[in-house]
Amino acid sequence: MVIKVELNKRLELAFRKKAMKEFGYSRGSIQRAMRDALQQWVQKKGKPSPKADVSLIVGLVKNVKKTGVELQHEAAGL
Repeated sequence: MVIKVELNKRLELAFRKKAMKEFGYSRGSIQRAMRDALQQWVQKKGKPSPKADVSLIVGLVKNVKKTGVELQHEAAGL
């Protein structure tokens, strides 16, 4: 698969420099570094914390004036 990304010159040069320092100055070092960077990003962003999920729910129901039991009975009626 091919993904094309446009970077500003400063970021590109910094990435290339670090990639070559980490993986050497041979062919494929940029590709390897990009693969590693994307994999780390996906792992970091792919696991939402349970705390974040709860805060979303709390934010949605903070203005509800009914109790949990009243909401359950109302939902059962639907």
